[in-house]
Amino acid sequence: MNDTSTIILLRPDYASALNDYEEEEQEQEEIKSDSVTFVEMNDRRIRRLQGREFNADDDENDRILRHREVMDPQILQESNDDDDEQDEENERIAASALVNRTKVDIESDEDEELDESELEKRRQLLRLKAKDKIKEEELLEVEEEAAQIEKDDEESEYEESETDEEEDEDKARLKPVFVRKNDRRTVAEREAEEKHEIQLEMERKRMADQRKLQTQKMIEDLIRKDRQKQKEEDDRVECDFNTDDEGDEADYDLWKLRELKRLKRDREEREQREREQQEIERLRNMTEEERHAEYKANPKVFVNKAPKAKYKFLQKYYHRGAFFMDKTDVVYQRDYSEPTLEDHFDKSILPKVMQ
Repeated sequence: MNDTSTIILLRPDYASALNDYEEEEQEQEEIKSDSVTFVEMNDRRIRRLQGREFNADDDENDRILRHREVMDPQILQESNDDDDEQDEENERIAASALVNRTKVDIESDEDEELDESELEKRRQLLRLKAKDKIKEEELLEVEEEAAQIEKDDEESEYEESETDEEEDEDKARLKPVFVRKNDRRTVAEREAEEKHEIQLEMERKRMADQRKLQTQKMIEDLIRKDRQKQKEEDDRVECDFNTDDEGDEADYDLWKLRELKRLKRDREEREQREREQQEIERLRNMTEEERHAEYKANPKVFVNKAPKAKYKFLQKYYHRGAFFMDKTDVVYQRDYSEPTLEDHFDKSILPKVMQ
């Protein structure tokens, strides 16, 4: 008993729906092709729009066919060895169908690319024409505006002239008055007066220019005099100094004398500091009794001791200072207790309230 198996091919649920949709689309296309009649029009734009509608329908159909998902048959159960040839035949048929479908899709893609390039060219032409039309409309609008402005100006000028004429008519006419011959001014007199005014104006300008030149000349003279004076002073100052090397020996002798005095002064100051330092060291080495005996034997001498003075009644006291009193000087020996200013008066005779 041979084992036999059956190949069951199942179609998805949406496959029937797709077939129904394709059939409906095909019927609508047939109805549309039967009902639509093309009328030859002289306007090429209408013909272009009609061609674009058909191209759009073809593109839609191609898109549906291209995007439709094709479901290959599925093998649910393998057959026996006797049915292998039948399976191979079915596979070969399915492969050939798939190849044919792929070729159709490629051709449709190429046609679509060609259609898209042609459509792009047409779109560019339409854009250019639209731009030209917009420019023409703008030019027409500008021309219309200019014409309207000119028209408005003419109307306004005409209205102004009419209003001026009306105002002139409305003005009160002046009463004729007699003018004596001496008071009358002829055209020649008016021209002569204008010429005289022009001459006066030119004379004023000439005088102003002349004054300006005189001012500039005065400023230049002052600057030149200042420079000359400065130059003379510089020359005189340079001549006051003797830059010659005639007194080099005398200058050297004077410098030598100053240098010797400086050296002598420095040596004396150094020896004085050394003696003071030795005296300080000697006193430090003494005992307290020896130091008291030394001070008693050699008391300190005050060279600028002020004499004891007698002050007047309510006289002010001025301190003479305590610095630099170790040197003998006439300034330090003055009597600073003498009365000054208000102290010359005797305040003892004044009432107690005024003292």
